[in-house]
Amino acid sequence: MNLLLKNLFLYFLLSTSCLLANPEKWTRSEDKVTILATLVSFDSETNKVTLKLQNGSEAVVDAAILVKENQQRLAKHAEELAAPPKKAEPGHLESFEVKNGGGHKIHIYRPSEYIEEDVANKSRPVAFVYSPGGVSTQILNRMTTGADELGWLIVGVDAYSNKRLEANEHSQVIADSEAAYKYALEQVTFDKNKVVFGGFSGGAYWSYKSSSFLNDRTAGIIAIGGWMSNRHDVKYSKGMSVALVNGLDDKGANEYIEVDTKCLEKKNRATVKLITYPGGHTLAKPETITEAMRWIHETKEFGK
Repeated sequence: MNLLLKNLFLYFLLSTSCLLANPEKWTRSEDKVTILATLVSFDSETNKVTLKLQNGSEAVVDAAILVKENQQRLAKHAEELAAPPKKAEPGHLESFEVKNGGGHKIHIYRPSEYIEEDVANKSRPVAFVYSPGGVSTQILNRMTTGADELGWLIVGVDAYSNKRLEANEHSQVIADSEAAYKYALEQVTFDKNKVVFGGFSGGAYWSYKSSSFLNDRTAGIIAIGGWMSNRHDVKYSKGMSVALVNGLDDKGANEYIEVDTKCLEKKNRATVKLITYPGGHTLAKPETITEAMRWIHETKEFGK
């Protein structure tokens, strides 16, 4: 064997130059000398391996000199390269009954171009949404356009309803919401620093509430025709971007704009934007909700 090649592993084993991203161990079978290097490429036809060494240079070696475990890793790498790439599917909705969730469902919308097990999903935003009547798909279905545009996951949670709170089930709704959040984490991957809560009317109130117990790093709130119900002493997430999405004739929601904004900006260091649309206490159209989603996406720099 070429002396230079034979001593290559020993030389770079002693190198203390800059560390590499994701280095792996490569061991010569003859004497079990091991180095740390990053795989650049492997040609299965010539059996040549190109490794990026710790000093930043590259070396080409024959895979035959490596231990069996390294050769198996290279064979797997070659198989993955030869396999056809995973294709993104059109946006689609799937419903699940939540384990330990009081018999309630969640509905997960995966946006177009979503690919399962893609490492990019670790930085993907998500919105959890609530309806006053416990039918979260009414909100979710109006957010799919924005989800496809921005790459958001949308999770509709049926655990909340005004009726449940009126029946003094507050603690149980919290427990069921926690179960829904945990179950969503098992189904899809998203960035916990890019979580948004949203909802209409009472569902908007529960969005604020969720930022106090489901995720203390909540990035934003989309409150459609809703308000904080004078619960300004609750410890909500700090620094949120809050979109108040109100009908121009929604007297109830509009009455609370000033007091809620003051609390959010002063106490919770939030950024607040009012987005209006024609009508009263009715659910906003998809394009208006998309505007709110887009504003949060930009202000929180989700695209970076």
